[in-house]
Amino acid sequence: MAALTEPWSKKHKLVTKAGAGGLTFNLSNSYAQPLTAAELIALALARGDQAVVDDYHTHGLAYTPNGGSLDLREEIAKLYGPAITAAHVLVFPGAQLALQTAAFTLAARGHAIVFTPGYQSTVEAPAHAGAEVTRIPLKAANGWQIVPAEVEAAIRPNTGYMVINEPYNPADTLMRPEVQQQLVALAERHGIRILSDEVYRLLEHDEARRIPAMCDAYPKGISVVAMSKPYGGCGIAIGWLAFQDLSIMQQLVDVQYFGTASLSRASEIQAIMALRATLLQLVFFIIFIVACFCCFVRLF
Repeated sequence: MAALTEPWSKKHKLVTKAGAGGLTFNLSNSYAQPLTAAELIALALARGDQAVVDDYHTHGLAYTPNGGSLDLREEIAKLYGPAITAAHVLVFPGAQLALQTAAFTLAARGHAIVFTPGYQSTVEAPAHAGAEVTRIPLKAANGWQIVPAEVEAAIRPNTGYMVINEPYNPADTLMRPEVQQQLVALAERHGIRILSDEVYRLLEHDEARRIPAMCDAYPKGISVVAMSKPYGGCGIAIGWLAFQDLSIMQQLVDVQYFGTASLSRASEIQAIMALRATLLQLVFFIIFIVACFCCFVRLF
């Protein structure tokens, strides 16, 4: 299927740029207000992290290791439970490549299950990788929750994995804990992997309703994450896969070789800065920016 979402989005975002004769302010972004490099450095210095700032200013321009440098993968692993270490993290220049790499690795069994409506890359990646795909529509009347019985009915002998999106885009809903537990039990019973697009995780309005990351909840679970949404780091262009089962690592790496040779070290260091900043630091800073923005809006 041809890409539809991104071309439409990019076309209409252009008219919001003041320099292009469009709007001065864009109220449609799907991510936290991006920081500047200077602001990110200021946050690092405020917590006494001079070493990472020095590294940013003096790092070499050599190739970085495929799959991400150790210091970045160690920082990412801190987001998860003890089953996830740096060895369980594979880093990409953004979540899109992470999704595609996972799809080309996991589609080998022949069949995948996705849920609609959904972000196009998440829904279309298995078909793009050559898998037969069963689409299960989610319903507003059911609170956009996955119905495990419908999933079980869709499973075939050659089903390799299912792709979920949590928190759910586009409905902005959260999966109930019991639904996640039932899905994990179902997947475990049938030997199916669960790939979970978690780019909006950590943006839940009520932290008490946040469910575990799939890589923590299920030994065959894979979490897909990016620096863009909660951290306001779209321009850093860093995403990753986190998973417990290392038996698929080499397959993922083999596919990754065809997508990207290595990451930008500058981006890696900026990602480390953002990850080391407490969410409280980032949220306070972003709220300050939003408050200033609201003041501008009131002037109209």
